[in-house]
Amino acid sequence: EKSFSKLKTRLTTTLILTVPADTDRYVIYCNASIFGMGCVLMQRGKVIVDSSTQLKVREKNYPTHDFELAAVLKIWRYYLYGVHVDVFTDHKSLQYVFTQKDLILHRRRWLVFLKDYDINVLYHLGNTNVLVDALRKLSMCSVAHIEEEKKELVKYVHRVACLGVGLTDMSDGGVIFQNSSESSLLVEVEKKQGSDPILLQLKGIVHL
Repeated sequence: EKSFSKLKTRLTTTLILTVPADTDRYVIYCNASIFGMGCVLMQRGKVIVDSSTQLKVREKNYPTHDFELAAVLKIWRYYLYGVHVDVFTDHKSLQYVFTQKDLILHRRRWLVFLKDYDINVLYHLGNTNVLVDALRKLSMCSVAHIEEEKKELVKYVHRVACLGVGLTDMSDGGVIFQNSSESSLLVEVEKKQGSDPILLQLKGIVHL
């Protein structure tokens, strides 16, 4: 529990992402359950973007690997067109969805949609996918179980955490916002900009 809490804190306070290279292949790690799904898009071992979300009521009726297809294709389709992508999933059945003879209608539609992508589906053990599993579990913390008058406050605190503002949990259930003049995220981004080769290249083009 302590390790998961530490990982959750780092996931919600460290958002230094990498600019993607157009011609390089992508790697996607995804994990889904009946509660929610989480996925991470990476390139050259660096995170481009991540996502976690709760499932809609109708989506809970679909097999788990259908959730992951939805996560990969719908959320990041603008990254994936024309580039090879390896999709790692802990659901072994997803490897065989492309070769099954008898498919239900909505899965056939997915396969038609997939024809536009260069995707290779690979299986890995679920316990090796710690990052994505943590994102999925974050999405399970539904505001439906929170008192009505506190829902907006909870959403606000989550948004603040995602901006890199330091938060400290109190023993009485409260949260302390660390008093700082600047968001730690903004400070970190400013430091990294000076050494980012892609940004330096773009600056050179702009000044021409």
